[in-house]
Amino acid sequence: MFSTSRNETVARVFIMDSELGVLFEITISNTSDNIFHPFADITELGHIPDEEETLFFAGAVFRIDSVQKESDSIWIVKLNLCNESVEQIEQVIDGVKEQLDTLTCCQDLFLKAEYLKMFTRYTVKLTGIPYRLEDLVKKRFQLDFYDLLIRLGDHESIAEYLDNLVINRTIDESQRLVLHIVIGYNYFNLSEFDKALFYYGVAYSLLDKRNRLRGYLYRHIGDVWVEQHNLKYALSYYNMALEIIMNDNANDQDIGLIHRKLAYVYRQQNKNIDASVHESLADKADTKHRQRTDFNLEASLNFFLNQLINKSGSSELQHADTLYSTGICLLKQSKYSQALEHFLQSKEIYKKHFTTSKSVVSKFSRLLLSIALVYLLLKDNFKGLLMLKEAVDILERYPSK
Repeated sequence: MFSTSRNETVARVFIMDSELGVLFEITISNTSDNIFHPFADITELGHIPDEEETLFFAGAVFRIDSVQKESDSIWIVKLNLCNESVEQIEQVIDGVKEQLDTLTCCQDLFLKAEYLKMFTRYTVKLTGIPYRLEDLVKKRFQLDFYDLLIRLGDHESIAEYLDNLVINRTIDESQRLVLHIVIGYNYFNLSEFDKALFYYGVAYSLLDKRNRLRGYLYRHIGDVWVEQHNLKYALSYYNMALEIIMNDNANDQDIGLIHRKLAYVYRQQNKNIDASVHESLADKADTKHRQRTDFNLEASLNFFLNQLINKSGSSELQHADTLYSTGICLLKQSKYSQALEHFLQSKEIYKKHFTTSKSVVSKFSRLLLSIALVYLLLKDNFKGLLMLKEAVDILERYPSK
C-alpha cells in the first residue's frame, strides 16, 4: 500500500533535511460513491489522526502530469489517478485473497511465530549479543525470510530447507548450533523423535556446558521423552532445565512453563501433591503470561475472565493487558469474533493511555498485530491489512522500543 497525507505540512515533514526530496501531489477525479475506490481515507482509523492519512492500494495507476523543481533539494511531481486503477487493483486483491485464504489454521500461525521466536531468543541466549530482526534473517542466518514463512507449517518442507541450511559453510558455529535446535524442534513436530534427539544431541555437543542455553535445550529434550512416555527421563530433564533457568534470572513466562511441564508429568505419575505444588508455583510465576504457558486453555480463559470481573485495584493498562490475554485464549480456541471483541476493547484503552515507554510500545504493537491476525482469519482482509500497517507505523515511529 502507498501511504499519503491530505495535509501537505505533514508530508513535508518526511522530506525535511533530506539531501534530495520528492513531494507527490495526487489529483483524484471521476470518482463516485457507487464504484470501487482504489484508495481509502483512514484518518479515523489510524493511530495519529492529525496525519489525515489516505492509502492507495498496490496496483494503483497514476499519470504524471508534470515534474517541477521547487528548490535545489525538493522536486514536485504532480500525478493524476487513472481510471484503469480499479481493474489493476481488483487483480491484485484477487491474488492477495488467494494467499490469505490459506490462513485457516490458527495453530499453524502460532507455530510459525514459534520458529521465528526460537531463532531470535536462542541466538541472544547463546551469544549475548542484541539483535535486530533484519540482522537475524538476512545477515546472521542467511535466511530467505519469505521462503521460510511460506514453508512454515509444512514440516517436511522445512526439514529439507533447514537441513540444507545447516551445511552452509558461510555460517559460524553459534549459528549452526541454534539451527540444530530448530531442526530438532521441527522433527519433534513431525513426531520423528529419534531425529529430534539426534539434532538436540548435536547441539548439546557444540554447547559450552556453562552456557545458559542448556536450560532451554533440556526442556526440549524433556518434551521428547514425554511424547515417548518415558516420564522418568522427562522429569529428570525438566528438573535440570528448571535449575538452570532459575539461576539464569529468566523471565516469569519461562519459569512458569517449566513448572507446568513438571506438574503434567507428576499428574501422569499420579503424584498429585507434587503436581499441585508445581501448578501453584506456575500460577505465581506467570500470572501475566498464563495464556502462553498453561496447557489447559479453558482454565486460562476462566482465570482471565475472573480477573475482568474482579478488576478492583488494577490500572487501566493492567485491565487492557487482561483483555488482551483473554483474547489470546479465545483466539487459540478459534473463537475469532469473541477474541476480536476483547482485542478492540484493549486497543481503545491503549490509545487513550498511550506513552512512548518501551513496555507500552511493545505491548500495543503486539496487540495491533493480533487484531490484524484475527481480521485475516475472519476474511476481513482490508481491515487486517490496515491493522498490520498501523502496527508497522508504531514500530517505525519508535524503532528503539
